[in-house]
Amino acid sequence: MARRDGERYSQWAARGTMLDTTRQPAMWSPTVNVLEGLQIIRVRLDENGASPETMALVDAIMQRAALPAAAPASAQSLLQLTRMLARTPVANKNIAVYNDLLRLEEQLQSAASDYRERALAEEAKPVPKTKKFYKQVREREKKESGG
Repeated sequence: MARRDGERYSQWAARGTMLDTTRQPAMWSPTVNVLEGLQIIRVRLDENGASPETMALVDAIMQRAALPAAAPASAQSLLQLTRMLARTPVANKNIAVYNDLLRLEEQLQSAASDYRERALAEEAKPVPKTKKFYKQVREREKKESGG
């Protein structure tokens, strides 16, 4: 199939279904929707056995984030959302709430550093050579010796 105007054709284009190549999957998105992030934070706090006051704080913020005016709100990461929650007046007044949020922040930081370490280790792995590479080397050697 011919390319026109820079469009990317693939096997899907031949079937009449064009993949949306401009939109990245949600897992690669650089930002997090605030409501979705708060839901994830709530689940993690529940798994950590957070105090009822902490859960009430997250629920209150989730209610505000669920409003239509707050729908486009986003944050850089779950870590940023957790830090924002830790700076609220409720967290400042109640040490149990602050400690719950601090524990979650520490878990998120360690997960992020583990991910970075794995990514760096993956980058440092040697990449195996392809058949094409060895074929090109043989052809180059033939040219040099037979040339």
